[in-house]
This record gives sequence, structure tokens and C-alpha cells, in this order.
Amino acid sequence: MREFQATSVNGFMAVGEPFVLKMAPETIKEVKTTDKKIEQKRFDNALKTADKELAILEDRASHVDDEQSRLFQAHRLMLKDPELLKPIREKITEGISAESALDAVSQRFLRRFEKTDDVLLKTRKDDILDVVNRLLRVLRGSFHVRELPDGKHIVLAKSIYPSDVFTLGKNKIAGIVLKNGSIHSHVALLADALKIPFFVGLDDNYDVLTESETLVLDGKSRKIIADPDTETLKQYKKHISDVSKTIDRPEDISAVTKSGTYVRVSANISSSEEAKEAVFQRADGIGLFRTEYVSLASDDLPDEEHQFLTYKTVMDQFPGKPVTIRTMDLGSDKNDASSNHAINNPALGIRGIRHSKKHEDAFRTQLRALIRASKHGRLKIMVPMVISEEEILYVKNLLTDLKDDLSDGRTHMAFPYEFGIMVETPAAALLAEEFAKHVDFFSIGTNDLTQYTLAADRLNPDVAKIYDHRHPAVIRLIETIMKAADEKNIPVSVCGEAAADPDMLDHFITFGIDELSVAVNSIIGLKERIHEHE
Repeated sequence: MREFQATSVNGFMAVGEPFVLKMAPETIKEVKTTDKKIEQKRFDNALKTADKELAILEDRASHVDDEQSRLFQAHRLMLKDPELLKPIREKITEGISAESALDAVSQRFLRRFEKTDDVLLKTRKDDILDVVNRLLRVLRGSFHVRELPDGKHIVLAKSIYPSDVFTLGKNKIAGIVLKNGSIHSHVALLADALKIPFFVGLDDNYDVLTESETLVLDGKSRKIIADPDTETLKQYKKHISDVSKTIDRPEDISAVTKSGTYVRVSANISSSEEAKEAVFQRADGIGLFRTEYVSLASDDLPDEEHQFLTYKTVMDQFPGKPVTIRTMDLGSDKNDASSNHAINNPALGIRGIRHSKKHEDAFRTQLRALIRASKHGRLKIMVPMVISEEEILYVKNLLTDLKDDLSDGRTHMAFPYEFGIMVETPAAALLAEEFAKHVDFFSIGTNDLTQYTLAADRLNPDVAKIYDHRHPAVIRLIETIMKAADEKNIPVSVCGEAAADPDMLDHFITFGIDELSVAVNSIIGLKERIHEHE
């Protein structure tokens, strides 16, 4: 047993086996090229792939807190920054490879921060390194890090970025020990938010730790114990177990206003793993399962069986409660491998149902998996970005064909799902009366509804003040949707950022919204506000 004093970012404790994170060195040699068009296209495709990956990380981070989610929003904005992109494109035009151009320009940026003592500027340097390394990895077709194996691990690394925490799997990390690093870094703040013990500055003793079988991290005493004796290990395990038992499940609160109006409070999730946390946080169901992340998290489109088991796993955790599963909303900020060209304005391109129609075989695979899963709970199948009756009827006909195929002539076979659409464009809102004739429910996606109504990109900081779901035009469209739904007696859910906005609650209750679906960490707070509402 050996003990080491170290700089601890927080006071948390952990016991586990070390996992040494080895990162491939990103040494770039200048490479000349004779085909500038191919290099420009490679760079454009790398930007698109990196943005896809960051969209996944942004969503995962949103379940921690808004600050962590904004970090990945900032990284995505870097991928669109002309101050970075223009000189890279110019370098490629001069006849060097995309990797060489990226390295040359990024080094120029990084040199600005090398001699500074400003903590904030040093953090900015880490952000640039994170984004640049991601782009280099994509260009080279290699993995930076992969997900950890099952279990809890203490990650040992020379350095680490916030994106690595989510890629490795935040629920599989018991602790982090860095050879280098800063207590002021973004990843240190993330570790604190996730309650992960985090140590930095183990330069002298790093190799000893990597050779150990078991590590104890004691943030309170600022020490690391390598290969503890039996009694020490037993004491730490007991202490950690006792602490975990004090983390009580929140008390369930009835989301009923003082005047007797019930509003279901459901969870937005992107994986079956997040469904467990939604149950713990007393969600009344799943209001939005973003299935595109099931696809984007892997290199290949998941097959029918994989998707079926994923959907069934979520539904099994909510017996008797509604689970709304959205078909893949690929395109826009969530591109997939089938999109092989750069798009100037992806939010107005092939996304949602348009993408599904274009890739019908993959769409059929998902619908088959969903139909099969419907026998395991209260499934609501929801289609995004619908703007016409033709699109609704197209999906309904597909579902009918697939049900007949799965029934295989057995008339007693039943698939008890509901079918609905997301209303997230002005076109869909204005046609809600016609659409309501064909569906069982509406779900209002206020994020897209806001950006399309106000012509303001929600990821563009230059129009951040204009992008506002409280704008009278957005509220008026929500009211229009509700009136159309009322006439046909179909329920309406809200699942965008507006759903968790206290300033919007009065509007939603007045309009008669049936369900608000929010990030898992917002469920209890929203239930409390509904319970206190007059």
C-alpha cells in the first residue's frame, strides 16, 4: 500500500480498478496535395461529422446542467467560425492537405494562449485543442477514445477533455486522475457537476498508479492510495456505500394545480440508460425519446433487433405509463453517414420525415421495431418535421403494411400504439386542424417552432436575443395548435425548452396543454411549480 498527496478538485471518494487512457499523438507533418477540391471536400465532411458527434455530446450534457450543454454548443459554433475556417480553406487552396492546413492554423491560434497567465484564456485553449483534435481524428478516420467496458473505472490519463468524459461513459467513470491538468479546466467543473472525484498534477507518481491493481481516491484528505490493504479498502468501501444510501429518491409530487388541473410531466431522453434516471426522478412517462442518438452513437445503423430491445427496455421501466418514441430526426444539426455533401442551411434541408422517406429501408426497419415494441407498454409513435397530409398518410400506410406483415395473417395479433406528429413549423401549426383528423396526438417542438417562426437560428449567438419562445407569434401559434386539437379531442404535449420555462407555464395551463416533457433534472422542479399554480 502506497499513499500520495495530490491536488483534488472536489471532496468526493471512489474505489476502483485503474483504466489507463492512451491517446494517439497528433503529430502532423506538412503534406502537399495536387487535388485541392478533394481536400476541401474532406475538410467539409470532417466538419459535418464533428458537428454530429458534438450534437450527441450536447444532448448528453444537457442532462447534467445547462452550463455543460453550453460548452458543447460553443464547440459547435467553433466549427462555423470564419476566423478559423477561412485561413484553413486558404491553406488548402495553397496546395496542402486538410490535416496540414488545420494543424498550421490551429497552432497559430494556440500560440496566442501559451504565455498567458489568464485562467479563462487557458480554458479557451483547451476548447480549441478539443475541437481541433476531434477534427484531426475524423480526417484520419481513427478513434480518439472509445466507451469504457462495463463497470466502474478510475481513469488515468495525461490529459482529458469534457467530450472524453461523455464518450467514455460518465456512468462508468468512478474517478479521474490526470498526470497534468488544471483545477480550473472545463473538465474539472464537469467532474464536480457529476460528483466524480478528480485529481490533477500526478506527474511524479503517475507511472506507479498505472501499474496498480486497485486505487482509492480520497478527495477530502487529498490523497490517492495505491493497492490499499484489506482493512483500508473495507473502510473506504463502507464509507462510499453509506454516502450513496443518503442520496434519497425525490418525493413524488402530484402535478395538479390548486384548481384541479393535471399536467403530465414526462422526460426527454436519448438512450435507454437515461430512462433509469427518469424513473428515479419521478417522471410520469417519456414524452420524447430521441432515437436518432441510438443511430448516431454507432458507426452503423442499428438493426431491427437492436432497436426493438432498446425500445422495449425503456417501456419496461414505465409499465402503464405512456412512452413517446420519435422516429429518427436525422439531418439539420444531426447528420448521419448517408449525408455525403456539405449543406449551407441544413435546418431547411433533408431532415426528419424527409430524411426517413429518402431512406425508406432504414425507416421501415425502425417502424417494424417500434410496432413489435408496442406490445410491451403504452407506446406512442411520433414523426418529426411533418408539413403535409401526404407525409402523414405515407407513414400511416407504411405502418399498416408493416403490421400486416408482422401479423402474418393472424387476425388476433394486436399492436396497441398511438400515432402522432411533432408540430414544429409554422406550416404544421397553421394546418393543425387538417392534421388533427389523421393523428392520435400532437407534440409541439418549441425549439424548432421558435427558430422557424422568427427566422433565428437557435445556435447563432448573433441572433440569440431574437430567438425567444416567449415571442407573441410563437405563443399565438401554440394557441392555434391547441384549438385545433381541442376540436378533435386529441391530447397535446410540449417538449422543447419552453416546457421547463416558468414564464410559459401560465400559458400552457390556460391553453389546456396535457403534457410537458423536459430534461430529467427539471422534472421535480416543474412538478412543484404546477402543484403551486392557482
